Amino acid sequence: MAVLTATARKRIPAKSFALPGGRYPINDPAHARNALARASQHASPAEKATIRRKVKAKYPAIDISGLKKMKASGAISQRAAEKNGLSEDREESGEEEPETASNRYKDATQRQRVHESRQQGRRAARGVQQSLARNTRAAVKNDGIRSSRARRG
Repeated sequence: MAVLTATARKRIPAKSFALPGGRYPINDPAHARNALARASQHASPAEKATIRRKVKAKYPAIDISGLKKMKASGAISQRAAEKNGLSEDREESGEEEPETASNRYKDATQRQRVHESRQQGRRAARGVQQSLARNTRAAVKNDGIRSSRARRG
C-alpha cells in the first residue's frame, strides 16, 4: 500500500473517501482494500454497506464478497455473516438495515447484558481478593500468636 502523508491526504478530494469527514480513503485500490478490512473491524453495519458500495462503484475489480464466499464454504456461520452485514437480500440490493426501535432495544439489551456480566466478574474478583486479604490477615495474626507463645514457653 502506498504511504499516504498528511499533506497528500489533505489533497485528496472528498469523493475519494468512503465516509464523510475524511474517513476510509479509497484513492487507490490498495487503500480501498484497506478500507474494506478496517471497516470489517470497526465500522457499523450501515457504514460497512456504504464503504462496500463506494469501493465497488470505484473499483469493480476488487472482490468485496470475501465474507460471502466464506459463508458459502462453511468457514463462517450465518449469524457471523449477518453480524458483518452480509445478509443475502441486502447484499444484492445494496439496501441498508433500517434503524428501528426494536433494533435499538436489542442493542441496548445486549450492551446491558455485557455490562452486567463484566460487573459480575469484577464482583467475583473483588470477593476473591477480599477473602485472600482476610486469610492473610488471619494467618499473620495466628503467626504472631504462635510466635509469642513459643517465646513464653
